[in-house]
Amino acid sequence: MNLELAAASLSRRGLGLTDIRAFALQCRDGARQPGGDAAALILLAEKASAFFERHEGIAMTNDALRGFVDNLAADVTRLRTATKAGDAALIDALNAFAFAFSNDVVI
Repeated sequence: MNLELAAASLSRRGLGLTDIRAFALQCRDGARQPGGDAAALILLAEKASAFFERHEGIAMTNDALRGFVDNLAADVTRLRTATKAGDAALIDALNAFAFAFSNDVVI
């Protein structure tokens, strides 16, 4: 998995909660490969895993799930754009992603 494949995975119609979990696992596996996508893939995996764990076994509307997928796809797009813009842009994008995600995580 890389950011290009992540974008393609999230563009499919009819994704379910188990697809979100599979996406997280694929991102984690992809982060093991050398390259600039590793940090971004780890953050995406964590966000997808947190969503899966929070909603597993709970009824959810298709709109809520689609909203999460759309938001995650926008994150992928921002991170892909940043990787193409250079290291400084990627660091800024990773920091912004981590900051926004940390506001969603309840400890």
